[in-house]
Amino acid sequence: MSHLSPSRRSLVVLALAASPVLMHAAVVIQPSYDVSFSGSPNFAALKSTVESAIAIYSYSLADNLTIPITFKLDNAISGAQSSYGVVDYSFSSYLGKLQAGQSGANDATVVANLGAGPNDPVVNAVNISVPQALAFALGLGSSQASYGTVTFNKTTYESNPAGLLGVIQHEVNEVLGTSSNLPNGGGTLPATIMPSDLFRYTAAGARTFTTNGGSDPNNKAYFRISPFASNIQEWNNLPNGGDYGDWAANGSFPAAPQDNSGDSNTATSMAVSSAELQLLDAIGYNLNAVPEPGEWAMATGVALAGFAGFRRLRRSTR
Repeated sequence: MSHLSPSRRSLVVLALAASPVLMHAAVVIQPSYDVSFSGSPNFAALKSTVESAIAIYSYSLADNLTIPITFKLDNAISGAQSSYGVVDYSFSSYLGKLQAGQSGANDATVVANLGAGPNDPVVNAVNISVPQALAFALGLGSSQASYGTVTFNKTTYESNPAGLLGVIQHEVNEVLGTSSNLPNGGGTLPATIMPSDLFRYTAAGARTFTTNGGSDPNNKAYFRISPFASNIQEWNNLPNGGDYGDWAANGSFPAAPQDNSGDSNTATSMAVSSAELQLLDAIGYNLNAVPEPGEWAMATGVALAGFAGFRRLRRSTR
């Protein structure tokens, strides 16, 4: 499908990579390391943690493409942060790519509940804001030298790389496209949504796009692939300074890498059936069949030893 011609503007969002040899098509996160990272006296351990964290994408996502991501250490930020480019495309173009790329029952369910276009079913806009990595995966955008930068606080993580595992996956997910377009901390609602906002539902099954959900269950936001499907996770839906594309911390679901606040600091690696991977599937990536236990163990073992509006977004400090 054709896409809109580019008309550049400005803004800012942020997030990583690894690649053992595979017997199937795969998304390969290709890490590059800023000198702040590669020059660290603990670089070997930091690099090993990055490779361990990103191995799951190669074994879980079937799209045959390479996503370069840059990693940095910087005490100017607290916690961790991801930065990546976002481009506006017509919603019809995005929907057409989802329809053409269906690969399973969940994809069919997703497409069946997004309407016929030309406007999106959430804010009725003609355009949708798509992170560059996802646009590339869908065939809407071109390849980039780097699709984003993931930055970690040097003091917090340089001496404790093991604590980075869930944080790395959190930020990589954002580079790949899981963020919401709702503004951090609340404020004026944007004119367009991002792909994950298509899957924000209240307890009653209605779509929601608000920065102040409150305590009423019907004002909370849940990740579902369709209005009356089961809740897969609960989104952060309060102006608490956290990302609206994160899961609600201390909610009714177990701690996970994509949780708001500090939960991702201690969360273990995403499982192959995790909500994060289900969200990546819903927004346009394709899932591989669950790998054989031996194949997955080998992978983690190896790891451990055009455009209509461009902008950069900056997300999440934990």
